[in-house]
Amino acid sequence: MTVMTNIELKQQKRQQVERLEILRDGVIDWLSVWGPLCSPLVPAGLTGVAIITHFPTLLEIPLWSATLIALITAVVIEILGIVAIETFLDMRRFNQTVREGEEPAPERYAGGVVLFYLVIVVGLVFLLKIWHELALYSLVPLTLLGFVTSWTIVLRKQHSARVYKREMLEIEDNETDRLRRQLDVMTVELGNVTAERDKLRAELAVVHGQIEAVSRQNGMTNGFDIDNGRENHKGEKRLSKAKRQELLMAELSGDVDLADIDYDKLADKFGTSARTIRRDVEERCGEVS
Repeated sequence: MTVMTNIELKQQKRQQVERLEILRDGVIDWLSVWGPLCSPLVPAGLTGVAIITHFPTLLEIPLWSATLIALITAVVIEILGIVAIETFLDMRRFNQTVREGEEPAPERYAGGVVLFYLVIVVGLVFLLKIWHELALYSLVPLTLLGFVTSWTIVLRKQHSARVYKREMLEIEDNETDRLRRQLDVMTVELGNVTAERDKLRAELAVVHGQIEAVSRQNGMTNGFDIDNGRENHKGEKRLSKAKRQELLMAELSGDVDLADIDYDKLADKFGTSARTIRRDVEERCGEVS
C-alpha cells in the first residue's frame, strides 16, 4: 500500500480545486452568453398570460385561439427584443471603426427601433396586467409589433450589405498589401542579382586584365604562341622557330654589333615580337661562340 506524503496530498487537492475552478468559469461563460437571451422572456410571458386571461372574454374567442395568440405574441416579443438590441449594438460597433469615405450605419434608426420596442412592451404590460379595463386597447401595440419587425428587417438587410462591402474592401486591401510586399521582396532580390552581376563583371574584367598582362609579358600577340607556327595578328602564316632563326642570321650576316640591331624592325619583318627576336639572336650567337 502506497502512503502519500503531505506534499503529494496538497498537490492533489490543489489540482482538484483547479479543475473545479475551470468548470465554474466555463459555466459562467456559458451563462453570460445565453443568459441575456432569456431576459425578454419576462415581458413575453407576462403578455402571453394576460392575453390568455382577457382575450377570450374581450374578443369572444375560444381559449385555444387566445392561447395561440399568446404564444405567437410571446415568441415575437422574445425574438424582436434580441434582434433589435443586437442590430443597434452591431451598428454602433461598425460606426466606431468607420473609415474615411465610408458610409456610417444608421445607428439612430436602430436606437429608435429599440426605444419603440420598449414602449410597446411596457405599454402591453400596463394595458394587460395593470389597467385591466383598458385591455382591449392592447390590440394597438400588438399591431405595431409587425411594423417594428419590418423596420428591423430592413435595417439589418441594409447593414448586412454595408458590412459585406467593408469585408470586400478589406480583402482588396489585404491583397494589395500582399502584392506590395511581394513586389518589395522581388525588388530586393533583383537588386541582389544586379549587384552579383556587377561583381562578376568586375571580376571578369580583372581576369581579362591579368590575361593581357601575362600575354604581353610572355611576348604573345592576340593570345597565339609565337613559336608554334600559327597565324599572327595579320592572318599570315608564322615561320617555325628554326626557320625564323635561320633567316634571321642570314639577315644579320657579317659582323654585327648586338647593340646596333633594330629588334623592332626585325620583329615587324618576321611577324613576331622584339623580345622573341632578341632571344633568337642571343641563342644563335651563343651557338656560334
